[in-house]
Amino acid sequence: MEHRESLQTLVNLTPHDIVVYDREGKTVLRRYERSGHTCSVVEKDPAEETGGSVKIIEGMQVLRPRVQTGLSYAPEDCRPDVIVSQITAQYIVSNWTWFRKYFGSVFTPATDMTYSVRDDRGQIIGTKALIQYK
Repeated sequence: MEHRESLQTLVNLTPHDIVVYDREGKTVLRRYERSGHTCSVVEKDPAEETGGSVKIIEGMQVLRPRVQTGLSYAPEDCRPDVIVSQITAQYIVSNWTWFRKYFGSVFTPATDMTYSVRDDRGQIIGTKALIQYK
């Protein structure tokens, strides 16, 4: 893969726009509009085969962890640099031997308290940084 210094060509494979702000979180530097394609981890409830994964404790549903089984998107002929969710990036990186033929660089928005940009209600509206996984 060729190394690029520009982030203009990133393809956003999340279901929402990604807005990147300056370090102060005041000025929008770039908006990555959703591409219309979504790449996400496919998960399966291991109890689906055995039945009954839900417990009810004090009226609340308590589930068992789901098992990651693959991705919902496999671009056979393209190798773009992509933005995906953190769980998707972690899955891609943990299976990089197989996924490297499909993806160039893999980025996610940084959404921790240091880098997230929030509105008056505390909802994340953007990020001050991208994380590059590969």
